[in-house]
Amino acid sequence: MVKIILKKENHTSIQDLREELELISEIKPDAILLEGEENQKRKISLVEKSLLLPFNVFSYFFGNIWVSKKPVEYMAKALDIQLYKTRENNLKLIKLMSKTTIIIYLSLILLSLFLIHLALLLPIFGTNLSIGFLLLLFSLFLIILLILIPARNSKRDKAIKNKITDIIQQENETILVVVGEDHEKEVKNLLISDPDININKEDIEVKESLSKGTKYKILDILLPLMKSLALLFILYYLNAEIILFISNIVA
Repeated sequence: MVKIILKKENHTSIQDLREELELISEIKPDAILLEGEENQKRKISLVEKSLLLPFNVFSYFFGNIWVSKKPVEYMAKALDIQLYKTRENNLKLIKLMSKTTIIIYLSLILLSLFLIHLALLLPIFGTNLSIGFLLLLFSLFLIILLILIPARNSKRDKAIKNKITDIIQQENETILVVVGEDHEKEVKNLLISDPDININKEDIEVKESLSKGTKYKILDILLPLMKSLALLFILYYLNAEIILFISNIVA
């Protein structure tokens, strides 16, 4: 009989990571499913890179706030436990969106890139650097917010449920599924209501998140953010100086 342990987690919680490691040691599951992409090193086209721009920008500014799942991966490998990820790559999140949402998503990316380009060229027209820098910040803020569009897509829960179904069909009896708190309820309901798999409510055990994110503190956010903004300001200032120098030579 299949047994599924749904571990709810806050992605910034060290306590949750510790409990996940304890669970693996205690129950020794046949398989573990983590949120994330399986093939991060896959070569992608320029179009795909453009689609994933919000994710890459977000990772640059805020990625180190999330607690790494590498310890879970290392333990799974050491114990010879099959490790799975919820999606092949982040492009899957884009593909799950409706056509209308994709159009909006692409339009906002293009708008952001246009504003960034405009901010970089403003020094030619003698515009105050602070205006250009604020425009640059607004553009990056807009790009970062764009990750909320695929992140809030309800189809993600169904995709996670389908991945669990695939793992069950590979004759895994005990499966540890680590997902964000927002996914647990719907994923559980989808599993129970699926007539194609033999699983009951009693076969799914839910482990609550132990913490609201001990790593998610003001200083943990501000420190990497301030470093990134400082680097961004320096690069923008250098760009402005180079453009002004070239324009003076041409003139």
